[in-house]
Amino acid sequence: MIAEFDSQTASQSLTRQQGIDRLKANPEALAQERGEAIVEDVDRADRLARQQEALKNDGQVARLAGLIENFDAATAGQAIRDYEPAVPVTFEALWWGRRAGDRWMATHLVAWPIRRRLRARSLGRGVRAT
Repeated sequence: MIAEFDSQTASQSLTRQQGIDRLKANPEALAQERGEAIVEDVDRADRLARQQEALKNDGQVARLAGLIENFDAATAGQAIRDYEPAVPVTFEALWWGRRAGDRWMATHLVAWPIRRRLRARSLGRGVRAT
């Protein structure tokens, strides 16, 4: 959109700012709204460019700060709508995962006193031998 607007203003021998000013000064509401929309689009593009630069060149903490500072709700909303986890997560998968976790925990709870007793015996033998 911005490139198209820039080419239109250039064809009229105007700069971007002159084109925006001309739209805002136009008595028609549609032209004024177009001028405001272009300003918002340019600001958003600049903000996203700063964020991309921060993500590319900064360290981990600075990347997070750049992401927060230049947050774009429209991009984040679209990313959340398009997100698909790498592992398909269904109710059945969660249920089987929970069962596997329960069984692992039960096995370790049952084995804990046995392992403790065996460890105590091996420590006891080691003390007697010295």
